[in-house]
Amino acid sequence: MQLRMMLHRVVVGLRQSGNDADTAEFERLLWIVQLTAAKALAISQGRSDATRKVSVALLRYIRETPADKAFYEAGMACKAHQDLNMAFVFLNRFLDICEAIEDHDTSSTTLDNSDFAETEIPFDFPLPDKQFLSDGDREKVRDFVLELSMNDKVQQALNRSELEAVFKEADGVREAVLRGGRAPGSNLELYEIVREAVNQVS
Repeated sequence: MQLRMMLHRVVVGLRQSGNDADTAEFERLLWIVQLTAAKALAISQGRSDATRKVSVALLRYIRETPADKAFYEAGMACKAHQDLNMAFVFLNRFLDICEAIEDHDTSSTTLDNSDFAETEIPFDFPLPDKQFLSDGDREKVRDFVLELSMNDKVQQALNRSELEAVFKEADGVREAVLRGGRAPGSNLELYEIVREAVNQVS
């Protein structure tokens, strides 16, 4: 909450000063924090679809947030919403990152990025220096991914159109919240969650 309030004050001050370059960067950081808060709200309210969409939308910002945590939470949110195709891809990526951390890699550039090529999810991002999950919890994820890999009904490929739809909807909600209205055709649940998170500091 304190970080959100601080960033909000900085953005307001920059807008008033007319410093467009710095304003854009701090607005981006504020949006990441607001999305993170929206995800927490969606989880606390049991809104699985909004949780999934916000978690997936946050994958665009893995240069600013821990990548292993972002992919894990996106995968688990998809799992909770019974979107097993996306869950498989995101959790498999999480495990790849975990292995790279174990090998003491510092950058994602050593990872195979074919699943995410030509998407808005960055391929070059810093790797954490320690694991997000315990050994036991990572093993549970491996077991689940293995289970999905043997499920004939699960497509082991990223649904790019679905991914783009989530990103587009998140952008529409952001614009609607910033101008104080509702984007035409936007998901009302997602809009309400994000607006509530934003209003906590505005």
